[in-house]
Amino acid sequence: GKREQTNKQKMAESSEDNVKPLKPHYILSGDRVELLPYVESMIPIYQEWLEDEQLRELTCSDEMTVEEHKDVQRGYLTDETRYIFIIADRELEKKSTSQPELDTLLPKGSLVGDINLFKNVDPNIEQDHCEINIMIADKRARGTNVATEALTVCLQWAVLMLDCELFMVKIKRENIRAVKFFEKF
Repeated sequence: GKREQTNKQKMAESSEDNVKPLKPHYILSGDRVELLPYVESMIPIYQEWLEDEQLRELTCSDEMTVEEHKDVQRGYLTDETRYIFIIADRELEKKSTSQPELDTLLPKGSLVGDINLFKNVDPNIEQDHCEINIMIADKRARGTNVATEALTVCLQWAVLMLDCELFMVKIKRENIRAVKFFEKF
């Protein structure tokens, strides 16, 4: 009895030590876009996007299981150096979902892609910096300036909230569209 109780206490104490606090969730707004926190109810949509082989190739993404997506999503909730926002386009017709949490978070519009920030990824750079990447998965949103607005909103937030002074991107040379997009900035 007493030994079992002591073991349970140790397990409870060690599991509490392993629990990281959630960082604040941010919702960033532009004229047309909302940048939403990546919540668990978005995983099926994200997984659907990454079923597109061409999109995975262009974004250097891997196909993942639902459990792998959940692990990644949980990591973004606690890691102060990694941020992911799901891009919502308020002007696109909403795709139907059976998830009330998403309907509350996004009453109108459609989820169309993501934007990621990784703070201070290069130890050789002394100043605060962020690697940033963006994916517009929904073909209906491509060529509509959604990516430009989402990137602008995210860059402004990163300067103000993360003190980023320098931004970098990693793009495959073959992804001509992305190269031209980032050259505008």
